[in-house]
Amino acid sequence: MINDVDTATTGQVLISATNGNITLNVGDDADINGDLTTFGTAATININIDPSVGDADTASVANDGATLDIDTATSIITTNSLTNATAGTIITGGDQNDTFSFQPQTTTDFRINGNPPVFGDADVPPGDTLNLDLVNVTLGDAVLTIGSGGAGIAGVGAGNFDFVTQQDVDFVSIETVDADNGQYHLVMDQVYAGFEGAGPDTIDGRMNGDAVPSGDFEVRVNGTQMYAGQESEILSFTVIGSDDADTFTITETAGGLPLFSADATAAADRLGAPAIDNTGGVGSIGSITNGGASNGAHLGGKAVTSTTAVPAFFGGAATNIAASFETYIEREFIAANDVNLRDITGTQVSIHFAGGDGADAVQFDLITNHDAAYFSDSVDVAGGGNSGNIVITDGDNAAEDPEILLSFANLAPITFNGASGDLRLDASDTAATYQLTLNAIDGDDAGVVVDDDGCESARRR
Repeated sequence: MINDVDTATTGQVLISATNGNITLNVGDDADINGDLTTFGTAATININIDPSVGDADTASVANDGATLDIDTATSIITTNSLTNATAGTIITGGDQNDTFSFQPQTTTDFRINGNPPVFGDADVPPGDTLNLDLVNVTLGDAVLTIGSGGAGIAGVGAGNFDFVTQQDVDFVSIETVDADNGQYHLVMDQVYAGFEGAGPDTIDGRMNGDAVPSGDFEVRVNGTQMYAGQESEILSFTVIGSDDADTFTITETAGGLPLFSADATAAADRLGAPAIDNTGGVGSIGSITNGGASNGAHLGGKAVTSTTAVPAFFGGAATNIAASFETYIEREFIAANDVNLRDITGTQVSIHFAGGDGADAVQFDLITNHDAAYFSDSVDVAGGGNSGNIVITDGDNAAEDPEILLSFANLAPITFNGASGDLRLDASDTAATYQLTLNAIDGDDAGVVVDDDGCESARRR
């Protein structure tokens, strides 16, 4: 054990243990520029920064916390976590706003406990910050599932980063997630996070609503904030429901509506994995014990018209949609032109809701004018049916990207709350649909368009 290592870690350090654990107790800031290796079968490397006992902070820096910077260019951290679930690198923060900076590695997993503060405290944001450098992670190969940090670590500010090549990074009590030099897919899995069986749940996704928006995307469950991270670092957002009645709400704030950059990834391989997924890169992206499943984003036949067959699912490549496709979305809500949706700077179906069992719903709480469209389809039969797409645009009939492009499976109803705009409802791609019911908001039924091929009647009440 090495104590008081503030100065000891400023140079090149090599620590190796044949069978035992390695423990570093850091008073304030630590820069690790050397290798740490333990060969013990179930041994751990423990790094404790800014402990609340034995490292008193002065009042002027009481909330500054400590920083841990592992220079992965010069440091290789090695444990047997690939073959033993107990082994790994465990990082523990103190009671202030701590910052943890490193790259995920192929030679160990990381498990971080930020400790206080928590969401809702006066010094959050930022709170504890995880700066994860994804420079060596292939774009699209990182998935962050929030609500649980793996190995039974569940709770607010918890999450599991899963990679194709690198080992996992699990965390709890992290209030700001920052990805440097890369992006990741974001998943809120109600089953994995432990919300199943406790009654109806509401999952809320929104941009930070401060007077000067920070660019942070936030996720709340039943009113409690679970996550905050930069919108620009998120490729897509997927919500996986449980057997309960789940409502996925997208809330517009002063920061606008969230728009991500890639198709929502499938998470169908998430069942039957080890308690901690340390497979280290055998195509196990997103595999988590006792989690739900999602087939990923899709674009239904009536949201797209073409003589070319529409692929059932796609996983991130815009080339999967033929360049000649024209969409109802463009014709009705963007402009009367024949441009491809994906040619308008490459918008993707970047939000997906897999409702699961139970009476699941989608709700949009809007504060500015928008046009909206709903298209039913039969694409995601494996996800429980009742699938389709929802698009929301700016409401000014200009040729521009949709502000929301979402696919869903196994849900009803869909609710739009807020300011005025046009609404298109198209259930013609699902012959089994015989009725659409429209409940008008504030008595305003202007701009409603209903396609009733295969739909016996449409009504508002």
